[in-house]
Amino acid sequence: MKSIQRLACILAVLILIAAAEAQTVRLPVEITNTGVFVTVEVNSNPVRLLIDTGATNTVVTPRAAHFAEATLQKSFVTEGHTKQDVSFAVTDVKVGDRQFPNILVVVTSLNSKVGDGLLGQNVLRLFKSFTLDYNEKTLVLVK
Repeated sequence: MKSIQRLACILAVLILIAAAEAQTVRLPVEITNTGVFVTVEVNSNPVRLLIDTGATNTVVTPRAAHFAEATLQKSFVTEGHTKQDVSFAVTDVKVGDRQFPNILVVVTSLNSKVGDGLLGQNVLRLFKSFTLDYNEKTLVLVK
C-alpha cells in the first residue's frame, strides 16, 4: 500500500513539473559586447533582437521584418526640433512556441549594432516573469 502511495506522490510531482515546464519558454541567447540577443519571429520571419527592457515597444528594421508596404502605417516622432518618420505594423510575434497576435511593432532604421531590432516591454510583459541566465546563455520566460 505504501509503495502505491509513493508512486502516486511521485506521479503527482512529475505532473506538476511538466505543467510548470509547459508554462515556460526557454530560448538560447547570444551574448556580445553590444548586449544580449534572442531570435524570435515577427511577421513570420526570424529576427535577431537585442533584449531591451527600457524599450516600450518592440522595434525591427524594415529589411528584417519583410512587411509589405501596404501593411505599414506611417507616423512621425519629434525629438527637439528633429522630425523622424517611422512606420508601425500590428502583426504576430512568436516567442519560442508562444504565438501572440496583434502586437504593435515599430519599423524603423536602427544602428547595425542592435541586430534586427529591439525586443521591448510590449512583448516581454506578456510573460509573468523572465530571467536571463548568463551561464546557460538562456532567456527563460514564464507565462
